[in-house]
Amino acid sequence: MYAKALVISHVYGDSDKIRALVREKMEDEYGRVYQIKANCPTRFSIQHLICADVLKCEQALMYAVASSRWVEACKTSTKGKEFEEIVRRPLSSQIGEGCNFWEDLRLAIEVGQPIADAIHQLEADEPLLSQLLPVWSGIASSADKFVTAHPEEKFANLPELVSDRATKHAPVDAMCSAYALDPMHAKKQLDGRYFLGIMSLEPSQREGVEKYLERFVLSTEKEELKAELDFIQFEAPDHLARAVVRLHESAEKVGSARCKTFWTMYASPPVPSIGFLGLPLLSICAQRLLSMHVTSAATERNWSTWGQVYTRRTYRTKIETAEKKVFIRENSKHEVDMDSDEEIELDSL
Repeated sequence: MYAKALVISHVYGDSDKIRALVREKMEDEYGRVYQIKANCPTRFSIQHLICADVLKCEQALMYAVASSRWVEACKTSTKGKEFEEIVRRPLSSQIGEGCNFWEDLRLAIEVGQPIADAIHQLEADEPLLSQLLPVWSGIASSADKFVTAHPEEKFANLPELVSDRATKHAPVDAMCSAYALDPMHAKKQLDGRYFLGIMSLEPSQREGVEKYLERFVLSTEKEELKAELDFIQFEAPDHLARAVVRLHESAEKVGSARCKTFWTMYASPPVPSIGFLGLPLLSICAQRLLSMHVTSAATERNWSTWGQVYTRRTYRTKIETAEKKVFIRENSKHEVDMDSDEEIELDSL
């Protein structure tokens, strides 16, 4: 399905006569011209946007291939005939009788929209491991709703495919562990106390978290780790809750929570005489898990910024100067309240 839409995008972008004819039909049908994004076969989210653009132009594309000028325009592209067959005729019988390209394209967009939204959300924010569990849970929920709305046999295995893909993306225990220790996922209970995200997990998931975190500590420290896990699940001390509240408030102001900093406060061993809560083993686990990225979005943004610094005119720029320019360009995107006394730490790339 996506391959068919990419053929339309490829032909529309490469043939001036076909593009002019389709745009003319857009003006007649919609009163304006819509764009069809360029072919990018390695990016799912862009392929999804291409499908949405193609579906938006359905009537104009069908009128274009039915036009008396289509025969001449079709000759200007090596894939002109394939373009025409996709727009006019149903797909192969393996998809089902009565199904055509446009009907299947609508279904593909309906299935892919939650996935595309999740990709954009992760790449726009910090794509951290701790964010994956709610994202994949949302995608799984949307797959279940789709199967309920479309009970055809060919869609029955969609939830299983989503589950398998989530497991390949990252181990389930790793996602649950990062989610459990991320203070941004802390929940407020009915009694007003705050618990970390581990309390939102199923019992089987909590067992998986304990086993997964054991790989970060020595064999002699496993009992201490279990005690610390039990403590954050059932005790919920007031100063831990206050720290969570402060983190949530700062996240609303700054826009990006530094969860690793939260756990550095508990890196030292506990001192009961002064009421200091120490969670040294969980702190070690959390600082490793909460710094794991799951996409290359941040790296690619870094490369893009460096590409903007080094141009034809500035290719002789010294590396020290370029680093400063990259630092300024990246951090100039952050909105800082000049009336606020709060100090904002800028991170250098």
